[in-house]
Amino acid sequence: MLYKRASQITEEDLVRLVEANATEDERLEFKRQMYELGSEDAREMIRDISSLANQKGGLILIGVEEDDDGAASGVPGIEGAQHDERIVSSAQANIAPRLNGLEVASIPLQNGRAVVAVGIPESLNGPHMTTYHGESVFWQRHGRQKGKMSVDEIEAAFMRRTESTTRVESFLAQRRLHENLELHEGRTVMIQAAPVFLGAELVDILDKEVLGLLRQPPSHPELRGWVCSPGEPRPSLHGLRAEDREEGQLREYLELRREGYLEFGSSLALAYNEPPNTLPSVSVLGLVYSFVHLYRILFERLGVSTPAIFALTILNAQGHRLSVPQRVSSGVARPTRAWEMAHIEVPVVYVQDLHGGAEEVIRRLNDRLWNAFGFDRCWAILEDGSLVLD
Repeated sequence: MLYKRASQITEEDLVRLVEANATEDERLEFKRQMYELGSEDAREMIRDISSLANQKGGLILIGVEEDDDGAASGVPGIEGAQHDERIVSSAQANIAPRLNGLEVASIPLQNGRAVVAVGIPESLNGPHMTTYHGESVFWQRHGRQKGKMSVDEIEAAFMRRTESTTRVESFLAQRRLHENLELHEGRTVMIQAAPVFLGAELVDILDKEVLGLLRQPPSHPELRGWVCSPGEPRPSLHGLRAEDREEGQLREYLELRREGYLEFGSSLALAYNEPPNTLPSVSVLGLVYSFVHLYRILFERLGVSTPAIFALTILNAQGHRLSVPQRVSSGVARPTRAWEMAHIEVPVVYVQDLHGGAEEVIRRLNDRLWNAFGFDRCWAILEDGSLVLD
């Protein structure tokens, strides 16, 4: 199996598939020719895409030849104009509910042709039904073949989606309640992210690129002081963990689990306020930015496109007000009110595909934090995505 996004695949990757005699499976399909415009061929394309979406997502590689056993035997490619827009628009029009996160990319070959890679995500809002020319059928991939889903399989697919979201939200809540209690004595910002379909082992803890990312997470150019970087990541029971301690006291930590769960906690980030009983919105914004983009880059590195859930919590915030940039507080924003409960548990944010949705996740988490203090949105983030920090 080729674990890469459609846009990341190269001709070298395709050649390696042939050399390895890679075979079709429940997440990978080879097509020698492009789907034609005729109704039957287009119907087949819609069925292929939806069947993979109703399994666990996967790839269709158009322009890859296969033998009788379904093994890749050559990469002749296809000729003709770009097909990306036609495939995406057809899928959007003929699959219900709409399949978000579908990615189509043309991979140029040295022979002047191209292979078209169709990346189908593990869907957050499945199962999906084909509606092409009045068809109302749920399809699912079984090994190398697809078939109509039975009533029991459709019901199980709906239950799987509900159970997955419930399970991952429960996991996040348990981590907030029971883990890292050293930090819970004072004000602490805690940020969490996990694949919605949590379970499979995704992370190689010896991967040098993964280790490098945890050592130096991304930061906003204007917020370089606020980055999720507490120290050197080291192997732990569940994956990798980095900590910042002073005289034995835990101040910050970053943990990445093998199944792709990422968590950051810091009492340090909320300790630099000058006014008493205030929460610094700018430092929280910087940490959320760093964390979300760290998660995005990690999963791009892993070549996995899967729905994700993000959570932001401020522990021990009772009696605190939100400290906002001066230009915001003196302009459109009204004075912030004090938080009355023990903690601020920002409602979670789901995203189908973080590749193009990181900024939206950052905005929504910060909007919801600001909503808690009576603002209609995070006024530190302007409509064009720039920040108001002074």
